[in-house]
Amino acid sequence: MAQVQAKFTFDERIFSDLYKEVYGTRPRDHEFYSATDERKQEIWDNLCDQHEITLEDERMAELVALEEFNEVVALHEDHGAPSRLDAILWMYDQWCDETGRMGLDAFFYDWNLPWTFAMELQEELKEYMAK
Repeated sequence: MAQVQAKFTFDERIFSDLYKEVYGTRPRDHEFYSATDERKQEIWDNLCDQHEITLEDERMAELVALEEFNEVVALHEDHGAPSRLDAILWMYDQWCDETGRMGLDAFFYDWNLPWTFAMELQEELKEYMAK
């Protein structure tokens, strides 16, 4: 009778990268590296599950940040900013003054805005300021 070979989905080449995405540091002397294939698969599956949780947490944090950002933009508009983009530029100027830093990338990063949203908004602002 032929024995069925277990199928393993773990990838030793990216374990360290995946681990760092989940926990923020690289694994050192981790059990994974010396474990049996069965144990590696168990560790891998748990890490993948934790990665999904981490990604969902990050998505939720970005949504909350986006909501807060839009609320502050609306407050600036209520207090006289001529447009949404002007309100954002006011916020950016205030952020530069408070932090001593410059750069829209850093500004958007500090707000924890979703990357695609930040890049689109950055392009809008550049076009607006060029007028």
